Amino acid sequence: ALPLHEQSGVAFASTNGAMHACGHDLHMAGTIGAVRRLVRRREDLAGTVVFAFQPGEEGYGGGKIMIDEGVLDAGGVRASECYSIHVWPTVPAGRFLTRTGAIMAGLNELRVSIAGVGGHASAPHLLRDTVPVMSEIVMALQSFVSRRVDVHDPVVLSVTRMNAESVAINVIPERSTFAASVRTLSPHSVALLADELPKLVHG
Repeated sequence: ALPLHEQSGVAFASTNGAMHACGHDLHMAGTIGAVRRLVRRREDLAGTVVFAFQPGEEGYGGGKIMIDEGVLDAGGVRASECYSIHVWPTVPAGRFLTRTGAIMAGLNELRVSIAGVGGHASAPHLLRDTVPVMSEIVMALQSFVSRRVDVHDPVVLSVTRMNAESVAINVIPERSTFAASVRTLSPHSVALLADELPKLVHG
């Protein structure tokens, strides 16, 4: 669950300040429903079906942990095919979408910390202000994606957190940090970003 106050108004809305805003609970419920249906017809099945409830979808290794622990061999023989499913809230109920190749993005994180020289806001010429540097990097990241990434192999880079750790409004902070969510569809894009984003930030 995410640390969000649910405002849906439904009878089963979360009340503890955390909600399943991404639909991961629906993934679990839908998979359990599929298990129940197949168990009722197990005598009609010609093979073995293994269901994997991964411990983390975004981060924490997800299904890789289960693969490393042997889930693909849990049925007594190595699985010959694997399928995954994901909810997509903008698709009408009852419709399924698929295509050849990747359809859901992999998630990486970019975290940047900028160190400078802080001091009083009345004398920026005596300091090394990190706030404009952070702003320049964030804007450079936006144009990087539109100019360096193939539109047919898209990347979504979203800066989601910015923090200039000032102790007061009249103090220029000595450190600024920001973080971004980076979503990719191919190993090529991951390699491109891993090589070029550090260069862009340092530049």
